[in-house]
Amino acid sequence: MLIKNLEKYLKGSGLDVSEVPEYSLLIPHFYQVPSNLYRPSQFFSSGSLDFVYSKDVATTKFYKILLKEWFDLIRKGGYLVLCTQPKDLLSCEELSPLIKDLFGNTAVILSQGKEGSVEFLVIKKLSRSKRLLGNINSWTFGIITGGSRPENVASFVESVRRQKVPNYEVIISGKWKESFGKDTRVVNQTRAANKGHITKMKNVLCKEAKYENIILVHDRVVLKDTWFEGMKLYGNSFELLACPQLDYQGNRAGDWLTLGGPIDTPYNAGALEYDDWDENVYVSGTITVLKRSVWKEKPWDEKVFWNKGEDIKLTFDLRDKGYIARFNPYSEAIVTNWRHGSFPLHERNLYKLGRKKKMLFRRFLWFFLRVTNNNSYVVAAREFVFKKFVERSALRRFIVTH
Repeated sequence: MLIKNLEKYLKGSGLDVSEVPEYSLLIPHFYQVPSNLYRPSQFFSSGSLDFVYSKDVATTKFYKILLKEWFDLIRKGGYLVLCTQPKDLLSCEELSPLIKDLFGNTAVILSQGKEGSVEFLVIKKLSRSKRLLGNINSWTFGIITGGSRPENVASFVESVRRQKVPNYEVIISGKWKESFGKDTRVVNQTRAANKGHITKMKNVLCKEAKYENIILVHDRVVLKDTWFEGMKLYGNSFELLACPQLDYQGNRAGDWLTLGGPIDTPYNAGALEYDDWDENVYVSGTITVLKRSVWKEKPWDEKVFWNKGEDIKLTFDLRDKGYIARFNPYSEAIVTNWRHGSFPLHERNLYKLGRKKKMLFRRFLWFFLRVTNNNSYVVAAREFVFKKFVERSALRRFIVTH
């Protein structure tokens, strides 16, 4: 349905990104199936369009991803023009508060209304978002260490050098003194490392970073030789990013997970397909890719220590600031030491978090842990049994893989 009031915003260079074009005779049409891997910026330059129009923004759960991607395409002063139908997951009225959450002061709603059963929303871009800051050819590679894996630190530094990044630095934060050369800096954080204060180690590293684009890893990661090529393929438009982290056998090592509920949801994490997304997804602390400007808005919470979910806290804190965690499938890394095994995989669903499949034993065990989690006596008993009989046994290896 053509809405006359919108035509004044659809002038100049633009795209109709609806599945079935509304203005096919007037506006170039582009469509990709919505998913976590939706990246029109691989085909169109950021900030190159006067407008983007869609009547399909809220037909799937990926609407936040679509809004971010489309907003990147339009220039300062350009328009994002949206329409929704009664059958959609959200109406324009319900989308309206999200604009402030997702874009802050970089956008303003110019027009909002309804014609017949169709609602419309016009958003004007006021300035460039932090997603576009930095340069894909300039990177800070950071690694935190407690000092007990010197061979892993050396292997990571060598894997960085093999990337052939035009402009880069390596920062080592933690219990460490040795430098590997002019491309490497050491930020000694022995006290924090001894306390397991990894949030402080990470924050200090990001504060020291020279470049906007940062990858920060634990001292059990080696980048595959094509990691940087994969980042160039994905592009410079991101806020908080995960990438494939694999063991030596090629198995996933906790690289794209959802907590399955709010931040205090216990024993319910699950893996997602790489093209899937969920509101409660989080970026593993093992490998974190982010913009320094995004980090500055909400650093790691230094009240959180090692093994207490600092990665979940960071992702959720940034999500509440309007920054969306995404996944880059092209930049693989090897995790040399992974103790958590596999996670139940959620079926892909366009509208909500899909059901878990397989790994029935681990799912049953987590169900037991959830229902007994409020009984302090049972919690104490099960922790005693785990540490005494399970933690370093073959049974634990069975539990985390079945």
